[in-house]
Amino acid sequence: MRSKILPVAISLFTLSPATQALPIDWNGTVGFDTNIIENVKRTDEACTQSDESYCPGDDNDHARYQSYVLRLAPTIIVNDSATIKGEISTGAIRGGFMGDDSQAQSSFYSQSPSGEQQLAVNQFYAELYADTALFKVGKYAKNFGLGAVINDGSDTWDRFLSVYNGVEANFMLGKFSIAPFWAKIDSPANGTNQFQTGKYDSTETGIIANYDDKNQNFQFSVYYGVRDVETNNDLYGDDTGPAEITLIDVFVKKSWEKFSLGLEIPMMSGEAGQVFGTSEDVDVDSNAYIFQAAYKLNPRWELGLDAGMVKGEDGEDQFNAMYLHPNFKIAQLMFAYNYQAFQNNDQGNIFSSSVTNSTYAKLFANYSSDAWTWRLALIMATASETASNGDSFYNHEKNSISTASADQEDDLGMEVDVAFDYQWNPNILVTGYFAHWQVGDYYGFTNSGEGVETSDVTATGLKLSLEF
Repeated sequence: MRSKILPVAISLFTLSPATQALPIDWNGTVGFDTNIIENVKRTDEACTQSDESYCPGDDNDHARYQSYVLRLAPTIIVNDSATIKGEISTGAIRGGFMGDDSQAQSSFYSQSPSGEQQLAVNQFYAELYADTALFKVGKYAKNFGLGAVINDGSDTWDRFLSVYNGVEANFMLGKFSIAPFWAKIDSPANGTNQFQTGKYDSTETGIIANYDDKNQNFQFSVYYGVRDVETNNDLYGDDTGPAEITLIDVFVKKSWEKFSLGLEIPMMSGEAGQVFGTSEDVDVDSNAYIFQAAYKLNPRWELGLDAGMVKGEDGEDQFNAMYLHPNFKIAQLMFAYNYQAFQNNDQGNIFSSSVTNSTYAKLFANYSSDAWTWRLALIMATASETASNGDSFYNHEKNSISTASADQEDDLGMEVDVAFDYQWNPNILVTGYFAHWQVGDYYGFTNSGEGVETSDVTATGLKLSLEF
């Protein structure tokens, strides 16, 4: 699909005689990083991978990787009433891993790229300006509130984004705005005529209402969306059946001279098919409470608290687990990685991890000077749902339901993060971090005996990013 879209995008941007005279503004981000994670298994003991166990297996004790991000964002100003915008990147994570595109060579000191890496058009849409509204038509990203569920991936190292293929109209009424939208979320190539019949489609219809009083530094927003997934769509897995999920997300933000706070409450409900490893159709009823507060002590120091309660699944009746957006991170290690993927290739991408099944609190302090910013954080978390001997339980990392033959602890652990940002110049940022996670006994659960003893995870990393 990408190979078909890319030539069309390039021709629109560069080849069409009508657009050659139009001004094109290119913005983007390029970033490179290197990371070392010691004891990525979260235990020093031998253990076997299974759906019942949180142990990822015994393949690697440690992990190290170097990755990059590449995002090009062209903007074409057609006239005073129309602008075309887009985003082009590589791979499925808006970048890739260093060395992932080399092909086999016959010489010891000769190598070349394999040519398998492809450019992807993540966004390609038109903004149309009218007296009554701003219209978006095409493939665009959306953000809501703190980005806990709907996240546009605007930060440099965001690997994912919430993409909507459709139309949105934003009506401005003084301090109020109303934005109804319709979008096609997914339409896989599973059949010959799926694009004509809609048999394989996943669509979403919704509206966003927003009140923004800039004089009082107060904002209140509500997101209402209904996602309709057809029977043959594989958005939530193969043979899962139809689904209709409603998301109601409430966001409040208020700031004063030195103090600011934000609260987001996403609530999901509806009917789903056989998703997340369940054997029968399930109802969905879940929510989360995300709170952020910051206090500007003086021009140098900022203190704050991030806290949240994210529901988990108990393995019974309704599906209650809430998975936040993968871009929404609370720590450098805790919930930051898909630890199963470090050991097993069939577990997806290492960055595809979400905050779920947890009650957490993060205390942080930031110190800023002319070019430097130091960030200190302490994160503590406990699990909302755990396995209980004799009852069904849900493995939130492997998305599977089993019957427990042992009890599981609720301690997710405690983490200390130290990081710095150095603004080399207005376009270049250097970031480094050190993280130490005292892994909780929750992850030592193997559903047999006493489980395994957890051990601490330590990570260091260095990042270089360029904005243009």
